[in-house]
Amino acid sequence: KVHNSTLLDQISLFIPWTNLVWTQVHQGHLPLWNPYSALGMPLAFNWESAPLSFPVLIGYLFPVRLAYTAQLVVTVVIAGTGVYVLGKVLRLGMLACMTAAIVFELSGYFVGNLGWPLTSVWSWGGWLFAAIALILRGREKRAQAIVLLAVVIAFAIYAGAPEDQLLLALSAAVFVVA
Repeated sequence: KVHNSTLLDQISLFIPWTNLVWTQVHQGHLPLWNPYSALGMPLAFNWESAPLSFPVLIGYLFPVRLAYTAQLVVTVVIAGTGVYVLGKVLRLGMLACMTAAIVFELSGYFVGNLGWPLTSVWSWGGWLFAAIALILRGREKRAQAIVLLAVVIAFAIYAGAPEDQLLLALSAAVFVVA
């Protein structure tokens, strides 16, 4: 019995999916199909299980009992480093960059939803805005910034939560206009 009802979906949905995809990958299979849902359902193309997202890919390197925890830690690290890099791209000082990174990754919204696919999508926000700012500057290494943008967009898409991908894209559009 679950004693914290706010964690019910993580305990009954996300952790079992993590165990399933981890087991399939370590048995040499692509995690394409979930045979335990009804008569079977797609697993790789289920927006919430996100078996190809970057945090899950890192989770495959850990034992199954630590895979979900590793995913959460990687999500927080992606969020913090992305905002730190964005601050550096915007020419902020180190203290300002560190403060922005810590405030973002430890914000109530982010920590409260940690473990859900939406935080995996939003964790790429700092990296996305940093890549956009580098492209808009148009100076040296623009091709590298375009590659960074493409990689970040791919990781955000593989993270799941299409509604949050749309919101992130709209935020990026406002950032470009501003």
